[in-house]
Amino acid sequence: MDPKKKKLPNTTGPPPPLSPELIREIFLRLALDTANQRQNIRAVSLVCKQWAHVAYSTKELWTAIHHTFHNAQPTPEASPAFQFMPSVNFVTDMARGLPLEINWKSDHNLKSWWPPFNMALERVAKEVSDLTLDLPRMGMIHAIQHKRRGQERPGISSWPRLEKLKLRSQDPRSAMLDSFHATTGDMPRLVDLSLVNISVENLAPRYEPGAQIVEPMFPWWQLVRLQLSRPDLIMDIALVLGRCHALEDCSFYVKLVRGQEFPVGELLLPDLRRLAVCASRGVLDGRLFDFLVLPALESLSLRHMGCEALRPKAVINMVSRSKCTLKELCLSEVEMSEKQYLRFLRNLPTLEDLTVVH
Repeated sequence: MDPKKKKLPNTTGPPPPLSPELIREIFLRLALDTANQRQNIRAVSLVCKQWAHVAYSTKELWTAIHHTFHNAQPTPEASPAFQFMPSVNFVTDMARGLPLEINWKSDHNLKSWWPPFNMALERVAKEVSDLTLDLPRMGMIHAIQHKRRGQERPGISSWPRLEKLKLRSQDPRSAMLDSFHATTGDMPRLVDLSLVNISVENLAPRYEPGAQIVEPMFPWWQLVRLQLSRPDLIMDIALVLGRCHALEDCSFYVKLVRGQEFPVGELLLPDLRRLAVCASRGVLDGRLFDFLVLPALESLSLRHMGCEALRPKAVINMVSRSKCTLKELCLSEVEMSEKQYLRFLRNLPTLEDLTVVH
């Protein structure tokens, strides 16, 4: 054996324990999976007393409440709405003032089951920053709408820390929310709004003599990101977009019907950098782009579901009128001939990335 090589020490026994700081960092990585946050942290806390102490003394590990409940319960007391309150109390106590994430999905739709759920939300409304609700109509009304004609008492009046809100209706054919009859509570920090299966019709209605509007349904003027995923007429979408002056990222689903009314004049969205438009079956009329002025636009995505051929000149005119620097273009299920594609691309000199999906 080479005498210059040092012999490794022969150690026995368990490895040295991990430092509390390292354990905490490992747990924080686990906590990023917010859908299973509590289950993961509780599982690792069972390893030993040291791990349990770190887990239950680190408030950043207890900031999410995810619940999915199905099937009707025989009595209101057996309803998941009643089970929600202990979870809210536990997480609120453990997080000790940190912003919370709540994701609630349930198909329960009896009137007697939703008041306790609303009470649980009211308990945590001042702390939640990220809220996702996937509910039937009655649940959504109890959870979100603050004032409603005929309602016995007002709902939650303030969401002071709410920044991200996603609402998904399980009754896409039913009227959901509207400014003629109701409004949400105050949301001074809301910047990200997603509406799934919820029509924007009447959410930003045109003024009509004699029509009583309580107040704006959402704080449209402060939104930075907006996702609308139910087909709506372009006029109703334009009425909403006309109130969203701070938008940077927007996607909407337009319903194409012959003879529909189009906005008159121009709609300026000075900060919009990403736009995605999905069209239902019909004719993607060039007038869809005629009223948009988007000077900051960098990314455009068009999904043309089974419609007739796209009129590329309308898009080119919008880019030229906006004087924007379009860098990314995605065309999905868009009908154009090879000559049209070449002519289209020649008129987009700043384009860096093109994606075509058939």
